[in-house]
Amino acid sequence: MRITVGSILLLLSFSASTRVLAQPVEQKPPPERLTIAWAVDYALRTHPGIAQLEAKRASTDAERRLASVLGSPTLMYAREGIDSGVFSEERLTIAETLNSPLAARLAKRGVRLDVDAIDLDLVAERRAVARRVKIAYLDYVVATLLTSYREESVRLAEQLLQATERREAAGEAAVVDVLRAQVELSNVRLSLVDAERRGAGARTGFLAAAGISPDVRDTPIVVEDLTDLMARSPEIGTTLPIDTLPVVAAEDARSGASDARRREATARMIPDLVVDVFSQNFGDGFGPYGFQLGVRLPFLGPGAWGQRKKAAAAYLESTARVDLARVGAQARVDSTFDALTASRDALALYEADVTDRVQRLVDLAARGYELGEVSLTQVLDARRSALQSREARVQILADYASQLIYWEELSGRELLFTGE
Repeated sequence: MRITVGSILLLLSFSASTRVLAQPVEQKPPPERLTIAWAVDYALRTHPGIAQLEAKRASTDAERRLASVLGSPTLMYAREGIDSGVFSEERLTIAETLNSPLAARLAKRGVRLDVDAIDLDLVAERRAVARRVKIAYLDYVVATLLTSYREESVRLAEQLLQATERREAAGEAAVVDVLRAQVELSNVRLSLVDAERRGAGARTGFLAAAGISPDVRDTPIVVEDLTDLMARSPEIGTTLPIDTLPVVAAEDARSGASDARRREATARMIPDLVVDVFSQNFGDGFGPYGFQLGVRLPFLGPGAWGQRKKAAAAYLESTARVDLARVGAQARVDSTFDALTASRDALALYEADVTDRVQRLVDLAARGYELGEVSLTQVLDARRSALQSREARVQILADYASQLIYWEELSGRELLFTGE
Protein backbone atom coordinates (compact mmCIF):
# COMPACT_ATOMS: atom_id res chain seq x y z
CA MET A 1 0.00 0.00 0.00
CA ARG A 2 1.36 3.45 -0.91
CA ILE A 3 0.74 6.45 1.35
CA THR A 4 1.33 9.66 -0.56
CA VAL A 5 2.19 13.05 0.86
CA GLY A 6 -1.03 14.52 -0.54
CA SER A 7 -3.08 11.85 1.22
CA ILE A 8 -1.43 12.64 4.55
CA LEU A 9 -2.10 16.36 4.13
CA LEU A 10 -5.72 15.68 3.24
CA LEU A 11 -6.19 13.51 6.33
CA LEU A 12 -4.66 16.17 8.55
CA SER A 13 -6.88 18.90 7.10
CA PHE A 14 -9.97 16.72 7.50
CA SER A 15 -9.09 16.00 11.12
CA ALA A 16 -8.61 19.70 11.85
CA SER A 17 -11.88 20.71 10.19
CA THR A 18 -13.70 17.96 12.09
CA ARG A 19 -12.43 19.30 15.42
CA VAL A 20 -13.58 22.81 14.49
CA LEU A 21 -17.04 21.67 13.41
CA ALA A 22 -17.44 19.48 16.48
CA GLN A 23 -17.15 22.44 18.84
CA PRO A 24 -20.49 23.13 20.58
CA VAL A 25 -22.52 26.19 19.71
CA GLU A 26 -22.13 28.95 22.27
CA GLN A 27 -25.24 28.98 24.40
CA LYS A 28 -26.53 32.29 25.69
CA PRO A 29 -28.73 32.33 28.79
CA PRO A 30 -32.40 33.04 28.05
CA PRO A 31 -33.68 36.51 28.93
CA GLU A 32 -36.20 37.20 31.65
CA ARG A 33 -38.79 37.85 28.93
CA LEU A 34 -38.74 36.17 25.53
CA THR A 35 -38.88 38.54 22.57
CA ILE A 36 -39.30 37.63 18.93
CA ALA A 37 -35.90 39.17 18.13
CA TRP A 38 -34.19 36.96 20.72
CA ALA A 39 -36.05 33.87 19.51
CA VAL A 40 -35.08 34.44 15.87
CA ASP A 41 -31.44 35.04 16.82
CA TYR A 42 -31.43 31.89 18.96
CA ALA A 43 -32.93 29.81 16.17
CA LEU A 44 -30.39 31.08 13.63
CA ARG A 45 -27.52 30.14 15.97
CA THR A 46 -28.75 26.68 16.91
CA HIS A 47 -30.85 25.34 14.04
CA PRO A 48 -29.47 21.95 12.84
CA GLY A 49 -30.35 22.65 9.21
CA ILE A 50 -28.09 25.70 9.21
CA ALA A 51 -25.32 23.78 10.97
CA GLN A 52 -25.57 21.01 8.38
CA LEU A 53 -25.19 23.46 5.49
CA GLU A 54 -22.24 25.16 7.19
CA ALA A 55 -20.51 21.78 7.58
CA LYS A 56 -21.27 20.96 3.95
CA ARG A 57 -19.76 24.26 2.89
CA ALA A 58 -16.54 23.55 4.80
CA SER A 59 -16.32 20.08 3.27
CA THR A 60 -16.93 21.36 -0.26
CA ASP A 61 -14.46 24.22 0.12
CA ALA A 62 -11.79 21.70 1.14
CA GLU A 63 -12.14 20.04 -2.28
CA ARG A 64 -10.23 22.93 -3.84
CA ARG A 65 -7.03 21.32 -2.60
CA LEU A 66 -7.77 18.29 -4.76
CA ALA A 67 -7.84 20.39 -7.94
CA SER A 68 -4.17 20.92 -8.65
CA VAL A 69 -1.78 20.71 -11.58
CA LEU A 70 0.55 18.65 -9.43
CA GLY A 71 -0.66 15.24 -8.41
CA SER A 72 0.37 13.52 -5.22
CA PRO A 73 4.09 12.56 -5.40
CA THR A 74 4.88 8.86 -5.14
CA LEU A 75 7.98 7.43 -3.45
CA MET A 76 9.12 3.94 -4.64
CA TYR A 77 12.03 1.67 -3.79
CA ALA A 78 13.20 -1.31 -5.92
CA ARG A 79 15.93 -4.00 -5.80
CA GLU A 80 17.03 -6.77 -8.13
CA GLY A 81 19.20 -9.83 -7.68
CA ILE A 82 17.92 -10.85 -4.25
CA ASP A 83 18.35 -14.61 -4.80
CA SER A 84 22.05 -14.31 -5.73
CA GLY A 85 22.81 -12.39 -2.58
CA VAL A 86 24.28 -9.54 -4.66
CA PHE A 87 22.12 -6.61 -5.69
CA SER A 88 22.70 -5.87 -9.36
CA GLU A 89 20.29 -2.90 -9.20
CA GLU A 90 18.98 -0.68 -6.44
CA ARG A 91 16.67 2.22 -7.18
CA LEU A 92 14.84 4.93 -5.16
CA THR A 93 12.28 6.79 -7.30
CA ILE A 94 10.16 9.90 -6.82
CA ALA A 95 7.34 10.07 -9.40
CA GLU A 96 5.17 13.15 -10.07
CA THR A 97 2.22 13.56 -12.45
CA LEU A 98 1.68 16.93 -14.14
CA ASN A 99 -2.04 17.25 -14.78
CA SER A 100 -3.64 19.52 -17.34
CA PRO A 101 -3.50 23.14 -16.07
CA LEU A 102 -6.79 23.89 -17.85
CA ALA A 103 -8.52 20.95 -16.18
CA ALA A 104 -7.22 21.99 -12.76
CA ARG A 105 -8.41 25.56 -13.25
CA LEU A 106 -11.87 24.38 -14.34
CA ALA A 107 -12.06 22.00 -11.39
CA LYS A 108 -11.32 24.83 -8.97
CA ARG A 109 -13.93 26.98 -10.67
CA GLY A 110 -16.51 24.22 -10.24
CA VAL A 111 -15.75 23.90 -6.54
CA ARG A 112 -15.89 27.67 -6.05
CA LEU A 113 -19.31 27.84 -7.69
CA ASP A 114 -20.48 24.93 -5.54
CA VAL A 115 -19.41 26.89 -2.47
CA ASP A 116 -21.25 29.94 -3.78
CA ALA A 117 -24.38 27.82 -4.22
CA ILE A 118 -24.14 26.53 -0.63
CA ASP A 119 -23.71 30.10 0.61
CA LEU A 120 -26.96 30.97 -1.16
CA ASP A 121 -28.59 27.87 0.33
CA LEU A 122 -27.52 29.18 3.73
CA VAL A 123 -29.16 32.53 3.00
CA ALA A 124 -32.38 30.77 1.97
CA GLU A 125 -32.30 28.46 5.01
CA ARG A 126 -31.74 31.34 7.42
CA ARG A 127 -34.66 33.23 5.89
CA ALA A 128 -36.85 30.13 6.10
CA VAL A 129 -35.94 29.58 9.75
CA ALA A 130 -36.73 33.20 10.59
CA ARG A 131 -40.02 32.92 8.69
CA ARG A 132 -41.08 29.78 10.57
CA VAL A 133 -40.26 31.33 13.94
CA LYS A 134 -42.14 34.55 13.10
CA ILE A 135 -45.19 32.67 11.79
CA ALA A 136 -45.29 30.60 15.00
CA TYR A 137 -44.93 33.79 17.04
CA LEU A 138 -47.74 35.40 15.04
CA ASP A 139 -50.00 32.47 15.93
CA TYR A 140 -49.23 33.11 19.60
CA VAL A 141 -49.96 36.84 19.25
CA VAL A 142 -53.29 36.11 17.54
CA ALA A 143 -54.23 33.60 20.23
CA THR A 144 -53.40 36.16 22.90
CA LEU A 145 -55.59 38.78 21.23
CA LEU A 146 -58.48 36.34 20.93
CA THR A 147 -58.11 35.44 24.59
CA SER A 148 -58.25 39.11 25.60
CA TYR A 149 -61.38 39.67 23.51
CA ARG A 150 -63.13 36.69 25.05
CA GLU A 151 -62.10 37.75 28.55
CA GLU A 152 -63.83 41.05 27.80
CA SER A 153 -66.86 39.13 26.55
CA VAL A 154 -66.99 37.25 29.84
CA ARG A 155 -66.93 40.52 31.78
CA LEU A 156 -69.71 41.95 29.62
CA ALA A 157 -71.78 38.77 30.04
CA GLU A 158 -71.35 38.97 33.80
CA GLN A 159 -72.48 42.60 33.76
CA LEU A 160 -75.44 41.65 31.58
CA LEU A 161 -76.44 38.89 33.99
CA GLN A 162 -76.27 41.30 36.93
CA ALA A 163 -78.39 43.86 35.09
CA THR A 164 -80.94 41.20 34.16
CA GLU A 165 -81.15 39.97 37.72
CA ARG A 166 -81.78 43.54 38.90
CA ARG A 167 -84.52 44.03 36.34
CA GLU A 168 -86.07 40.68 37.24
CA ALA A 169 -86.07 41.69 40.93
CA ALA A 170 -87.78 44.94 40.00
CA GLY A 171 -90.39 43.11 37.96
CA GLU A 172 -89.15 44.50 34.66
CA ALA A 173 -87.79 41.20 33.26
CA ALA A 174 -88.92 37.60 33.24
CA VAL A 175 -87.13 34.63 34.76
CA VAL A 176 -86.46 33.34 31.27
CA ASP A 177 -84.35 36.44 30.60
CA VAL A 178 -82.16 35.58 33.58
CA LEU A 179 -81.78 32.01 32.33
CA ARG A 180 -80.77 33.25 28.88
CA ALA A 181 -78.20 35.59 30.41
CA GLN A 182 -76.80 32.70 32.47
CA VAL A 183 -76.57 30.49 29.36
CA GLU A 184 -74.82 33.30 27.48
CA LEU A 185 -72.28 33.63 30.31
CA SER A 186 -71.60 29.89 30.22
CA ASN A 187 -71.10 30.00 26.45
CA VAL A 188 -68.59 32.85 26.52
CA ARG A 189 -66.70 31.17 29.37
CA LEU A 190 -66.41 28.04 27.24
CA SER A 191 -65.15 30.14 24.34
CA LEU A 192 -62.57 31.66 26.67
CA VAL A 193 -61.36 28.20 27.70
CA ASP A 194 -61.01 27.30 24.02
CA ALA A 195 -59.00 30.47 23.36
CA GLU A 196 -56.73 29.75 26.32
CA ARG A 197 -56.16 26.22 25.05
CA ARG A 198 -55.26 27.60 21.63
CA GLY A 199 -52.90 30.08 23.26
CA ALA A 200 -51.12 27.31 25.18
CA GLY A 201 -50.68 25.32 21.98
CA ALA A 202 -49.44 28.38 20.10
CA ARG A 203 -46.89 29.06 22.85
CA THR A 204 -45.59 25.50 22.62
CA GLY A 205 -45.41 25.75 18.83
CA PHE A 206 -43.47 29.01 19.04
CA LEU A 207 -40.90 27.54 21.45
CA ALA A 208 -40.56 24.45 19.25
CA ALA A 209 -40.11 26.50 16.06
CA ALA A 210 -37.31 28.49 17.71
CA GLY A 211 -35.74 25.35 19.21
CA ILE A 212 -35.98 26.79 22.73
CA SER A 213 -35.55 24.20 25.49
CA PRO A 214 -38.45 23.41 27.82
CA ASP A 215 -36.66 24.92 30.84
CA VAL A 216 -37.84 28.37 29.71
CA ARG A 217 -41.40 27.24 29.10
CA ASP A 218 -42.71 29.42 31.91
CA THR A 219 -40.79 32.52 30.81
CA PRO A 220 -43.23 35.26 29.74
CA ILE A 221 -43.33 36.15 26.06
CA VAL A 222 -43.46 39.77 24.96
CA VAL A 223 -46.53 40.24 22.75
CA GLU A 224 -46.12 42.73 19.92
CA ASP A 225 -48.98 45.14 19.22
CA LEU A 226 -50.65 44.48 15.87
CA THR A 227 -53.49 46.98 16.20
CA ASP A 228 -51.62 49.70 14.28
CA LEU A 229 -50.03 47.35 11.78
CA MET A 230 -51.69 49.06 8.82
CA ALA A 231 -50.27 52.45 9.76
CA ARG A 232 -46.68 51.38 10.41
CA SER A 233 -46.16 48.69 7.77
CA PRO A 234 -43.59 49.78 5.17
CA GLU A 235 -43.97 49.97 1.42
CA ILE A 236 -43.10 46.67 -0.22
CA GLY A 237 -42.77 47.83 -3.82
CA THR A 238 -44.22 46.11 -6.84
CA THR A 239 -41.25 44.29 -8.34
CA LEU A 240 -38.81 41.69 -7.08
CA PRO A 241 -36.05 40.50 -9.46
CA ILE A 242 -36.45 36.75 -9.70
CA ASP A 243 -32.79 36.04 -10.45
CA THR A 244 -31.76 37.66 -7.15
CA LEU A 245 -33.76 35.18 -5.07
CA PRO A 246 -31.41 32.75 -3.28
CA VAL A 247 -33.20 29.66 -4.56
CA VAL A 248 -32.75 30.78 -8.18
CA ALA A 249 -29.23 32.16 -7.73
CA ALA A 250 -28.15 28.93 -6.03
CA GLU A 251 -29.34 26.78 -8.92
CA ASP A 252 -27.67 29.18 -11.36
CA ALA A 253 -24.38 28.79 -9.47
CA ARG A 254 -24.74 24.99 -9.55
CA SER A 255 -25.38 25.19 -13.27
CA GLY A 256 -22.16 27.18 -13.64
CA ALA A 257 -20.33 24.52 -11.62
CA SER A 258 -21.81 21.81 -13.82
CA ASP A 259 -20.68 23.69 -16.95
CA ALA A 260 -17.16 23.95 -15.51
CA ARG A 261 -17.12 20.19 -14.89
CA ARG A 262 -18.38 19.55 -18.41
CA ARG A 263 -15.48 21.54 -19.80
CA GLU A 264 -13.13 19.93 -17.28
CA ALA A 265 -14.12 16.48 -18.55
CA THR A 266 -12.98 17.53 -22.02
CA ALA A 267 -9.79 19.06 -20.67
CA ARG A 268 -9.01 15.82 -18.82
CA MET A 269 -8.60 14.15 -22.21
CA ILE A 270 -5.47 16.20 -22.85
CA PRO A 271 -2.37 14.00 -22.28
CA ASP A 272 -0.69 14.37 -18.88
CA LEU A 273 3.03 14.23 -18.22
CA VAL A 274 4.57 11.76 -15.77
CA VAL A 275 8.04 12.65 -14.52
CA ASP A 276 10.25 10.18 -12.61
CA VAL A 277 13.53 11.14 -10.94
CA PHE A 278 15.48 8.35 -9.28
CA SER A 279 18.81 7.42 -7.76
CA GLN A 280 20.32 4.14 -8.91
CA ASN A 281 23.25 1.81 -8.48
CA PHE A 282 24.05 -0.22 -11.62
CA GLY A 283 27.72 -0.48 -10.85
CA ASP A 284 30.75 1.19 -12.44
CA GLY A 285 30.21 3.25 -15.56
CA PHE A 286 26.68 4.36 -14.75
CA GLY A 287 25.53 7.68 -13.31
CA PRO A 288 23.98 7.68 -9.82
CA TYR A 289 20.77 9.43 -10.96
CA GLY A 290 18.23 8.76 -13.69
CA PHE A 291 15.37 10.58 -15.32
CA GLN A 292 12.22 9.23 -16.95
CA LEU A 293 9.47 11.11 -18.80
CA GLY A 294 6.13 9.54 -19.72
CA VAL A 295 2.82 10.64 -21.26
CA ARG A 296 -0.58 9.46 -20.02
CA LEU A 297 -3.12 9.22 -22.85
CA PRO A 298 -6.62 9.39 -21.30
CA PHE A 299 -8.39 9.91 -24.64
CA LEU A 300 -7.57 6.31 -25.59
CA GLY A 301 -9.54 4.91 -22.62
CA PRO A 302 -13.33 4.47 -22.53
CA GLY A 303 -13.56 6.00 -19.05
CA ALA A 304 -12.65 9.50 -20.22
CA TRP A 305 -15.29 9.48 -22.97
CA GLY A 306 -17.90 8.16 -20.54
CA GLN A 307 -17.07 10.88 -18.03
CA ARG A 308 -17.41 13.50 -20.74
CA LYS A 309 -20.87 12.28 -21.74
CA LYS A 310 -21.95 12.10 -18.11
CA ALA A 311 -20.80 15.66 -17.46
CA ALA A 312 -22.61 16.93 -20.56
CA ALA A 313 -25.87 15.29 -19.45
CA ALA A 314 -25.45 16.69 -15.93
CA TYR A 315 -25.05 20.19 -17.36
CA LEU A 316 -28.29 19.88 -19.34
CA GLU A 317 -30.04 18.73 -16.18
CA SER A 318 -28.68 21.70 -14.24
CA THR A 319 -29.97 24.20 -16.82
CA ALA A 320 -33.42 22.63 -16.56
CA ARG A 321 -33.28 22.98 -12.75
CA VAL A 322 -32.49 26.69 -13.15
CA ASP A 323 -35.55 27.16 -15.37
CA LEU A 324 -37.68 25.17 -12.93
CA ALA A 325 -36.47 27.22 -9.97
CA ARG A 326 -37.14 30.45 -11.84
CA VAL A 327 -40.70 29.41 -12.74
CA GLY A 328 -41.43 28.30 -9.17
CA ALA A 329 -39.96 31.48 -7.69
CA GLN A 330 -41.98 33.68 -10.06
CA ALA A 331 -45.18 31.87 -9.12
CA ARG A 332 -44.42 32.26 -5.42
CA VAL A 333 -43.61 35.96 -5.75
CA ASP A 334 -46.77 36.65 -7.73
CA SER A 335 -49.04 34.68 -5.38
CA THR A 336 -47.51 36.24 -2.25
CA PHE A 337 -47.79 39.75 -3.66
CA ASP A 338 -51.42 39.21 -4.69
CA ALA A 339 -52.30 37.77 -1.28
CA LEU A 340 -50.49 40.63 0.47
CA THR A 341 -52.33 43.23 -1.58
CA ALA A 342 -55.71 41.56 -1.02
CA SER A 343 -55.23 41.24 2.75
CA ARG A 344 -54.05 44.85 3.01
CA ASP A 345 -57.11 46.08 1.09
CA ALA A 346 -59.41 43.99 3.29
CA LEU A 347 -57.81 45.38 6.43
CA ALA A 348 -58.12 48.94 5.15
CA LEU A 349 -61.79 48.36 4.33
CA TYR A 350 -62.47 46.96 7.78
CA GLU A 351 -60.73 49.83 9.54
CA ALA A 352 -62.71 52.38 7.54
CA ASP A 353 -66.20 50.87 7.75
CA VAL A 354 -66.51 48.38 10.61
CA THR A 355 -64.49 49.21 13.73
CA ASP A 356 -66.35 52.31 14.92
CA ARG A 357 -69.76 50.89 14.03
CA VAL A 358 -69.19 47.73 16.05
CA GLN A 359 -68.26 49.61 19.21
CA ARG A 360 -71.20 51.98 18.76
CA LEU A 361 -73.58 49.02 18.35
CA VAL A 362 -72.44 47.49 21.64
CA ASP A 363 -72.69 50.77 23.56
CA LEU A 364 -76.16 51.61 22.23
CA ALA A 365 -77.48 48.13 22.95
CA ALA A 366 -76.18 48.19 26.56
CA ARG A 367 -77.59 51.67 27.22
CA GLY A 368 -80.93 50.80 25.63
CA TYR A 369 -81.27 47.64 27.72
CA GLU A 370 -80.67 49.60 30.92
CA LEU A 371 -83.45 52.00 29.88
CA GLY A 372 -85.76 49.19 28.88
CA GLU A 373 -85.76 50.21 25.21
CA VAL A 374 -83.87 47.18 23.91
CA SER A 375 -84.65 43.54 24.54
CA LEU A 376 -82.21 41.01 25.95
CA THR A 377 -82.16 39.21 22.62
CA GLN A 378 -81.02 42.37 20.84
CA VAL A 379 -78.27 42.91 23.41
CA LEU A 380 -76.99 39.35 23.02
CA ASP A 381 -77.07 39.62 19.24
CA ALA A 382 -75.15 42.88 19.38
CA ARG A 383 -72.44 41.40 21.58
CA ARG A 384 -72.13 38.29 19.45
CA SER A 385 -71.79 40.48 16.37
CA ALA A 386 -69.14 42.56 18.11
CA LEU A 387 -67.14 39.51 19.16
CA GLN A 388 -67.37 37.97 15.69
CA SER A 389 -66.33 41.25 14.12
CA ARG A 390 -63.33 41.67 16.41
CA GLU A 391 -62.19 38.11 15.81
CA ALA A 392 -62.64 38.63 12.07
CA ARG A 393 -60.41 41.69 12.32
CA VAL A 394 -57.79 39.65 14.15
CA GLN A 395 -57.84 37.06 11.37
CA ILE A 396 -57.47 39.79 8.74
CA LEU A 397 -54.56 41.25 10.70
CA ALA A 398 -53.00 37.81 11.01
CA ASP A 399 -53.36 37.16 7.27
CA TYR A 400 -51.79 40.51 6.40
CA ALA A 401 -48.96 39.99 8.90
CA SER A 402 -48.26 36.47 7.64
CA GLN A 403 -48.03 37.70 4.05
CA LEU A 404 -45.57 40.37 5.20
CA ILE A 405 -43.48 37.63 6.79
CA TYR A 406 -43.52 35.58 3.58
CA TRP A 407 -42.54 38.69 1.61
CA GLU A 408 -39.67 39.16 4.05
CA GLU A 409 -38.39 35.71 3.16
CA LEU A 410 -38.54 36.47 -0.55
CA SER A 411 -37.09 39.98 -0.49
CA GLY A 412 -34.66 39.69 2.41
CA ARG A 413 -36.08 42.90 3.96
CA GLU A 414 -37.14 43.14 7.60
CA LEU A 415 -40.79 44.20 7.52
CA LEU A 416 -42.39 42.86 10.69
CA PHE A 417 -41.29 42.24 14.27
CA THR A 418 -38.06 44.14 13.68
CA GLY A 419 -37.76 45.31 17.29
CA GLU A 420 -37.96 48.96 16.29
